[in-house]
Amino acid sequence: MFIKKDPDYVVVGKGNSGWKPSRRFGPQFLVFRSSKTWEENKGQFHFSLPTVDSTAREKLNKINFEEESILIFTFGLKGSTGYSLNVKDLSITNEIVCHLTSNKPAFGERTGAAMRHPFIMVIVEIDSIPDEYKIYIDDKLTDFEVHRFE
Repeated sequence: MFIKKDPDYVVVGKGNSGWKPSRRFGPQFLVFRSSKTWEENKGQFHFSLPTVDSTAREKLNKINFEEESILIFTFGLKGSTGYSLNVKDLSITNEIVCHLTSNKPAFGERTGAAMRHPFIMVIVEIDSIPDEYKIYIDDKLTDFEVHRFE
């Protein structure tokens, strides 16, 4: 049963280098619900400074998976630097509804040529995560590939 409409959450950071999916290179939604699976995968996520919360590592080291979950949203594979995501709103009832906003390089803006998979990471105070979700990027419902790590 999911009772928190507006759960407490904190954005712990974002970066350009994260999660390299094996099947599809579009947007990804990852849910971590155990310390074992988080320990096995956390090395794939590299925060960009100064976008990371100054206490992110401490929060991630102290996460209590009996009461909290890690949610990670990725933008999908991008061919240059300059892309990022921000959380505008997050609610959880019988489904997750998340509104993200994106930043993209402006026309003519100088960027680095590199394959990137930008992400944003959130710790949310909820002890279980529903299977249903709606995730919007810039108010457009977007298809995300879901990966659950229990």
